[in-house]
Amino acid sequence: MIPGHATSGDAFLTCIHLVCNRSPPMTTRARARTYLADTVYAALRQALLDREFDPGEPLTELELSRRFRVSRTPVREALAKLERDHLVRVVPKKGAFVRTLSHDELRDLYEVREALEALAVRLGGPPVRREELEGFEALKRRDVRRAERLMTLHVRRVRDAIFRLVD
Repeated sequence: MIPGHATSGDAFLTCIHLVCNRSPPMTTRARARTYLADTVYAALRQALLDREFDPGEPLTELELSRRFRVSRTPVREALAKLERDHLVRVVPKKGAFVRTLSHDELRDLYEVREALEALAVRLGGPPVRREELEGFEALKRRDVRRAERLMTLHVRRVRDAIFRLVD
């Protein structure tokens, strides 16, 4: 008998559990599955953020289980976590899909970005005098007027087509 380890009542423990001082098999299996799901989640999340999948692309459990060399259960658990993170959309009876952003969500993101960039400029740059700001505003108004004159019907059509694709 090894001191501090299994006794005769713990006969179900294997040599590996004794050597590694690990918990009984049921706990180990549950921990391993959670670990696999977390590993698949992290790898799939990174792949989504790296744009390895196209927006709207189906994510099949079978294909992902082959890719990550795991059973479908950890893949299913990872997809559920990714859905909570709003990176994947799971449709009952159809499967999981890479989530696309709506026009409203894109607008909201750009509004937040605009506010953060303005704050970063205000906090990170040197103080600017009112006269300098007025000069910048005059230049901006001039450039906006020029841009409005130069925008042709063709450019507007291209822009509208891009926004329709994003929706």
